[in-house]
Amino acid sequence: MAVKAVEIIRNIRDKYYEETKSFSVEEQIRFIRGKSEKLQRDLLKIKGTATILISDKLEGLR
Repeated sequence: MAVKAVEIIRNIRDKYYEETKSFSVEEQIRFIRGKSEKLQRDLLKIKGTATILISDKLEGLR
């Protein structure tokens, strides 16, 4: 099964272009910052979950 990485990236890029093509520079900056903040929150949730799972496994080893 081949991953169509180029196609996936193009689709993402095209989606964001359509979403932001009428934005001013300030609006683009706010958009990017908003996406960045959401990504950081999501990664912290994942990291917290991973930390909990690892500590649970370590507890089982004791």
